Amino acid sequence: MTGRTLAGKTAAALILGAAAVAVCYFRVDQPVAWFVHRHRLVGHDSLAWVAVASAWLKNAAIAAIFAVVAGWR
Repeated sequence: MTGRTLAGKTAAALILGAAAVAVCYFRVDQPVAWFVHRHRLVGHDSLAWVAVASAWLKNAAIAAIFAVVAGWR
């Protein structure tokens, strides 16, 4: 794989990733946020697991990144 091919694939991946983030933000995140706001689900106890899952996934992602970097070394 040449440097030009790698750079092109990297640029394409970054562009596609940015497009996917934009689509998810405008087509998924905003409607869900407005739904939760309109139906006053912000303080609902049944949604407390979302915060726990989010924190767990964040910590798992950080650990996975460290594991991959350590594996490369």
